Amino acid sequence: MEAGLLGNVCFSELYSKVEADFQDRLLGYHKSRREGLCIIASVILNTRSVNLMENAAALPRDIGSVDHRYQYISRVLGNPHIDTDEIMQAYVGEIFRRQCEAGETIVVALDQSKLNEGHEVLMLSVRMRDRALPVAWRVRQTKGPIGWRVQHELLEAVRPWLPADARVLLAGDRFLEPPDWSHGARRLDGTTGCA
Repeated sequence: MEAGLLGNVCFSELYSKVEADFQDRLLGYHKSRREGLCIIASVILNTRSVNLMENAAALPRDIGSVDHRYQYISRVLGNPHIDTDEIMQAYVGEIFRRQCEAGETIVVALDQSKLNEGHEVLMLSVRMRDRALPVAWRVRQTKGPIGWRVQHELLEAVRPWLPADARVLLAGDRFLEPPDWSHGARRLDGTTGCA
């Protein structure tokens, strides 16, 4: 860990735990990418916010201005060599496994939202208690529905993360087309449970 992180003992402990957990799940992952992701995850857990400016201000690095800290976070999160599916699978697979072992139906929701002018995100979330936890996503440059091809790609990317005996309920929003949606849900776990 960098010397600049050692100033706050509580943060250093949090970072150490996050990094150790990451290393256990993704053995051999690229060192600088792992460190960057773990620092950002620790800052988010510490601030309890996903606001990039708040996190930039709280980033415990020897970087002079908040703007430069923001640039650091943007560079890490925008790194094309970081495969978010690979990282999320290491964590989400455990969530799916625990829900399945508890005899729960895994409820996943597919939702499209506007990110900014011209960009939409297709998000797949899993229900945990009364919350929706994002597990996988695709961002596309478009001003309308992302379309079935990307929905199908997203569902197919997550399907291997599910335990073989999982019961899955797929919920969706207004952008899903019913015939394709039913087909996608059947392919997700082999059953026809759709909401």
